[in-house]
Amino acid sequence: MEGDISSRKIVSALNPKTLGFSKEYFDLIVYTSSIEHMHPDAQRTSLVNCQKLSGAGTLLYLTCPVTQPGEDGYNTQYRAHVYEPGLEELATWLREAGWKIDQTFGLSTKVTNFKSVLRGKKLDRALRIYQSMPRAFALPAIAAAYPETATEIALKCSRTRPR
Repeated sequence: MEGDISSRKIVSALNPKTLGFSKEYFDLIVYTSSIEHMHPDAQRTSLVNCQKLSGAGTLLYLTCPVTQPGEDGYNTQYRAHVYEPGLEELATWLREAGWKIDQTFGLSTKVTNFKSVLRGKKLDRALRIYQSMPRAFALPAIAAAYPETATEIALKCSRTRPR
């Protein structure tokens, strides 16, 4: 299809040589809502290429949907997505690429997800939030308070090894 961008082209675009930047050029990388549009091998390569572009002390902010434990990453939330990694899978790729997850933020969740993950007082609190405000505000608030329920996350990562 004309105009279609393959994962290979996206990852190639992230290659430091292709971009024309020297290695260790950036001290902040914001990688938002993109990784899920690639195949897993391209996702891993893109994280390595981000590390090649990073300098000492570089921060990486990565946002993406995450597949829940036991579910298939190819069974995506949105049609345009190719693969949504699980959090453990993503954490492994980041570690292998030279990144450490410093913080995990929940951005969004689904009612079925927070009801199946939370128990006891946590579930009671989440239900109170859900019942006391519009759904569009409640679900991100619940995901922020309980990141383990999130279907979409933000990760703040720091570079762990020099290139």
